[in-house]
Amino acid sequence: IVSGLRRRRADGDRSRLQEMSPPSPAPAPLEGAAGEGKEAAACVLECSEGARLQIPGGPDNVLRALYGHPKRRLEDCTARVVRRLRARGLTPGCTASAAPAAAVACNAWLGCDPSPGVRKVLRVELKKVATIPDDLKVKYPRLYATPSMVPSAPRWLAFVRHAQAGHNVDQALGARPDNPLTEMGREQARAAGRGPLRDILRSADIVITSPLQRAMETTLLILEAAGATSARVMVHAGATERWTAPCDEGTPCSELVQRMPEALRRWEGWASLPERWWAVPGEDAWERGEAFVKAVRWERPEERIVFVGHGGFWEMVLGRYLRNCEHVCCERSLA
Repeated sequence: IVSGLRRRRADGDRSRLQEMSPPSPAPAPLEGAAGEGKEAAACVLECSEGARLQIPGGPDNVLRALYGHPKRRLEDCTARVVRRLRARGLTPGCTASAAPAAAVACNAWLGCDPSPGVRKVLRVELKKVATIPDDLKVKYPRLYATPSMVPSAPRWLAFVRHAQAGHNVDQALGARPDNPLTEMGREQARAAGRGPLRDILRSADIVITSPLQRAMETTLLILEAAGATSARVMVHAGATERWTAPCDEGTPCSELVQRMPEALRRWEGWASLPERWWAVPGEDAWERGEAFVKAVRWERPEERIVFVGHGGFWEMVLGRYLRNCEHVCCERSLA
C-alpha cells in the first residue's frame, strides 16, 4: 500500500521519491482532514514543494488535497487539484488501476501560496488503495561527486546551483526580479572555481547557463577562478528556474545584451534567446524539465557538459535540491 511519498537520500549520493510506510507518530490533524461526518482516506500520498506527485486512479480517486506549511494546518486545495488533473486530458471514470495522473506541488500549478517563503508540502488523500507500477514511478539519475566516479566517463554531465543570491538571505527580495549574488555568493563562486569545479570546468566541452543574473554571474566567477575563461559558454532559457515568486523572473534579452560586460557578449545563445524568456506563473515546469532531459540526451552532441542553474529546477531533473554553489555529476545519458 502506498502510504506516502517522501524525499529521501539513497545510497548517500542521490534522492528519490520512494514508497514509504506510514509515518510514526501519526501526523497532526490537518485542515480538511477526515473527521466527524467526513469519509476516511484509504491511503495518503505526500511530497515536498517542487516535486511531482503521481495520483493512481486519476482525479476520480482524489478524496482531499491539502497544501501548505508542513508543521501547520494545510489549506484545502481539492477542487484545484481535481480541476488541473482533468485539464491534463484525463476523463471521468478512471479506475485505480489506470495509469496515474500527476499533480505538481508548486504555487503556480496549484494557484495559491498559503505559506510564502516556506518550503511547503502537498498531501493527497485517496478514496481507494492504489499502487504505482514500477515503470511509472519518477526516476532520477544516480549522482556522483566527481566525473571520474561516473560509469560513463569520460562522458559525463555536471550540474551546479548558483551561488548565494539576495533573495536567498532576504525574504523581502523575493518580490524583486533577477537578483544578483551577494558578496558571500561571489566568494562562494570563486572558492568553487578554485576548488572542486576547477578540473570539471577545464575539461568540459561546453558550459550552459541559465540567463538569470545569479546564474550568469556564478558562471563567470567560477570560470575566472578556474582559469577557464576560454571555455565555450552558452546561455539557454531551458535551464532557468521554475516560477515560485517574482525573484524567478528575468531581465528582457535586449536589456541584458545592452548592459552585460564584454566577457558575456562572447557567449553563445544570445541571438536565439527570446525577449521574454523566463518562467511565468502557471508554467508546467515538469513539462519543461522533461523537454530539457530529452534535449540533453538526444540533441546535444557534446560529451562533457556543465550546467549552471537553480535549486528548484535541478531538483526536478535530478531528484536532489542542491545547496548554493553545490555541484553533482551523473552519466551522460542522465541515467
